[in-house]
Amino acid sequence: MPALTCVYNRCTEPATLDGLCNFHSPAWREAAACRGTDLAGWYSNYAEDIAERRAICIGCPVLAVCLADAQAAEHGLPPHKRYGTRAGLTPAQRAEVARNPDLLLMPTAPRSA
Repeated sequence: MPALTCVYNRCTEPATLDGLCNFHSPAWREAAACRGTDLAGWYSNYAEDIAERRAICIGCPVLAVCLADAQAAEHGLPPHKRYGTRAGLTPAQRAEVARNPDLLLMPTAPRSA
C-alpha cells in the first residue's frame, strides 16, 4: 500500500494520522519550548525581549520545523513585512535565510558582559 501524502495544498510529504505532514500539522506546536509564553513578547523589537525569546528557542525540540513554518508563512515578503521573533531569528535574519537557504542562522545564547 503506498504511503499517504499530506492533504495540504499540493504538499508531497508523507502524512501522519491526521492527514497532514509533520510540517503542516499543528501538533508540532505542542512540543514547542515557547508553548504557553506571553505572545506579545515575541513581537517586541526591544533587544532584551528578543534575547529572552532566543534563550527559549535555543533548546527547542521543534526549532527546525518552526523556522520552516515561518519561512512558508513569509514566503516572498520583504523584511519590513515580517514580524516578531520566530525560530529564534529576527525578521531581518529570516529574510537573509530566505535569500540564502544554505545559510543557517541558529539562535545563540545572550553573551554575558
